[in-house]
Amino acid sequence: MKNNNSMEIKGKTVSQLEKHFIENHKKRLKWQGILTALLAGGVCLFVMMWMWNLGQELTALRLEVERLAVENAALRKEIVSIKTQNTTAEKHLDGEGEYIYHHIQSGDSFAAISKRYYGTEVYASQLARINGIPAAARLHLGQVIKVPREPYEWWKS
Repeated sequence: MKNNNSMEIKGKTVSQLEKHFIENHKKRLKWQGILTALLAGGVCLFVMMWMWNLGQELTALRLEVERLAVENAALRKEIVSIKTQNTTAEKHLDGEGEYIYHHIQSGDSFAAISKRYYGTEVYASQLARINGIPAAARLHLGQVIKVPREPYEWWKS
């Protein structure tokens, strides 16, 4: 009878068989060790690549946070500037000057503003002209336009 290694068992002593099986066992253990090392190396390589990728993502996120911080600071400055402009415009509201400084609100148009201050939409294009804005332009919330307290005589002709 023959085994996988084509060794005849007949005529072999027990010690020869033990020696043969021990050698085969050592060879298998050697290959198992090599395969285990290769597998462990592959796992380590995978983990290192994954950690490198996380580092790249972290760097990208840090750059984005810095960019957003700069943008946030610029927007805060812009808000302060707009608030200053609005405060200045509000000071003119209380005076008896030639103009009323109107803060644009939701739904405002030159026609609606003309109707509000003069009772008619007829002066919409003239309001746009004195503000240097096209009559069809969209007005933005918080924008300030000047409105004469009374329509000019030349508007009526």
